[in-house]
Amino acid sequence: MSKTNWPDKCVYEADNLHLMRRMNTDSVDLIYLDPPFKSDQEYAGPIGSEAAGAAFKDTWTMADVKDEEHGELAERNPALGLAIELAGEGHSKSMKAYLIYMGVRLLEMHRILKPTGSIYLHCDRLNAKCKQAAKGQSSLPATAGVVGFEAARIEIADVD
Repeated sequence: MSKTNWPDKCVYEADNLHLMRRMNTDSVDLIYLDPPFKSDQEYAGPIGSEAAGAAFKDTWTMADVKDEEHGELAERNPALGLAIELAGEGHSKSMKAYLIYMGVRLLEMHRILKPTGSIYLHCDRLNAKCKQAAKGQSSLPATAGVVGFEAARIEIADVD
């Protein structure tokens, strides 16, 4: 296991890819992420609220991902790269872009995670099913292509 190369007890709130690329391998105990859900909607804070003026889009195109990220996926995990390519053909280019965005980040998380560490990925049921279907493994969790089938869990809790 590697020694950490960042301050203890840190919480980062940003696009995590650039930060993770600078982190040592096998150095993180816990990763929690609440990524975009690919809802294909745009959101804005209500006028008059504290969130007024804040906005983000949760729509995806191939312009939202870098070309080299798809190549990196195919090189680091050929099966995952192929599954994402097939998702683009069978589902949509939008889903392909989203899966590339998520896939390259999940691979980095797996790299920096200690063998005894955990990743908690918050995603809605629709996208969990789409990610599973894109893999052709509807009974297995979407992260299984990154962390291995024996390590992945579909749900921790079912709270509606």
